Amino acid sequence: MDYVARTGAVESMIDNRFCLDPGHGPGDGVMEGMSEEHAYCYNMAVRVFSLLGPDLTQVELSRLPGEDPTNIERAKTAHTFGSRLTISIHNNAGPESYHGAHAFYTQSSRVARAVAEAIMRGWPAELSRSSLYGRWAGKTWVEGAVAVPHPDYWPRVHNVFEAYRKCGQELVLVETHYKTNPQEEELAHREGVQREMAMAIARGILVADRRIRTLDQKGVVQAGPPSQQ
Repeated sequence: MDYVARTGAVESMIDNRFCLDPGHGPGDGVMEGMSEEHAYCYNMAVRVFSLLGPDLTQVELSRLPGEDPTNIERAKTAHTFGSRLTISIHNNAGPESYHGAHAFYTQSSRVARAVAEAIMRGWPAELSRSSLYGRWAGKTWVEGAVAVPHPDYWPRVHNVFEAYRKCGQELVLVETHYKTNPQEEELAHREGVQREMAMAIARGILVADRRIRTLDQKGVVQAGPPSQQ
């Protein structure tokens, strides 16, 4: 049974509450020669948090430094807070030739799609040309900073989305860059680039806030999958 069905907590989400999830934790370890992803993601979440005040919207962090909650624990935090949407921040990894930023979103959510697309539109130009694995599980992807429905066939990402689904949460998972690409890793640690990333995510949250209120008024927040235009 889903967490929402078991607890009955926070029966209706609050339209201007959002959760920022700094991906990973100290328990994940560090790839040789790579920076600590959990620290990078937390610092990025704090940057976004600092851009949003209570006069704009309400934001909660899913974890603190040194904490390493499971995916389901993070989703429960968002649910308890009354979040309508969680933005989870991660770095990507793969062969050195892989590059670019991706934003995966809950397939059935128009709001999540709008947020993912808004974030990618504002992403730093230096990191916006995405290979998106080139070809993965027989599927071919286009170039560009991309916002796509979460891939069921990629277990690592699918498992995160499944945890949030069980807690009645919609999710946007942002892969900021490929930390295994030396050029991107260097770029992603520049102050100006990080500032642009944080601004793009903050703008995405504000897009969600306005979009959620508009869709709520029309009664179509969960009206089915987005158009494929």
